[in-house]
Amino acid sequence: MTSRTVSPPSASPSSQPMTADQGARAWRSESPTMRIFRRTFRNHGALLGAIVLVLLIAASLSAPLLTSQDPNAIDPTQTMQPPSLAHPMGTDNIGRDVFTRFLYGGRLSLWVGILAIIIGATIGIVIGLLAGYYGGWLDAGSSWLADVLLSFPDILLALAIIAVLGPGIVNAMLAIGIAFIPCLLTADPQQRPGVT
Repeated sequence: MTSRTVSPPSASPSSQPMTADQGARAWRSESPTMRIFRRTFRNHGALLGAIVLVLLIAASLSAPLLTSQDPNAIDPTQTMQPPSLAHPMGTDNIGRDVFTRFLYGGRLSLWVGILAIIIGATIGIVIGLLAGYYGGWLDAGSSWLADVLLSFPDILLALAIIAVLGPGIVNAMLAIGIAFIPCLLTADPQQRPGVT
């Protein structure tokens, strides 16, 4: 077995080596978003997952353009059909097109997730800002509320809220949004101005 050494490429006379200070400044000048994208594009598994995710989101948002069938249309003569050109993912036990239901279901899931995040972020950010600005009993109360909400697993908390509010898409959005609140309520006290 022979070992081969690779010599570094020769530097041009006009190029000078970068100092540690210049390298640190170049690293800090890059935005966190660009760092995430750069790391994602280096990792092939993450890149493949991101491509699949973008394709699924695009397909769900363009569901009316990709299929002309009604997701709730029942056709008893077409039950449990295998995949075909008319039904790319086949049909279910009551004759509904699975591909159409997949696309419209993804669309509904996206809206539920987005609205739940908006609800949770709005409530959590407002309470967190008020608690951070005024402090005192409001800060202590919001910390207690965050601790209570964080003591339950997210899914259990969401199921408990749905059990109280009742079933439905709106209640599911509220439950997911409320379960998301503690993530934005908790903040490191060392990051607040004036706290040492």
